Amino acid sequence: MWFASFGVRLEGIVNQVRHQTALADLDIDCSKYPPAFGIDLLVDDAEGVELEGERLGFSVLRIKEDDDAWCSRVYLAVIEFESRACITDHR
Repeated sequence: MWFASFGVRLEGIVNQVRHQTALADLDIDCSKYPPAFGIDLLVDDAEGVELEGERLGFSVLRIKEDDDAWCSRVYLAVIEFESRACITDHR
């Protein structure tokens, strides 16, 4: 309900079991792999996840625990991501 109040529609939840099953089928070893679930931008606080994104080519916005402006950073990252997607779609 909380997500819906912001206009965010959830299509599913990725727990550890679902994640491990998907990655076993893809033969990929990492803690999180959002492309397996159609996730375009992962927001996370872990440096390791950020490094996995760089290594495996998926988009990660790392938010540090003490980042008081995290909400604005997420908003701006989504806007930037959507802008890049529109440019790519029109080429």
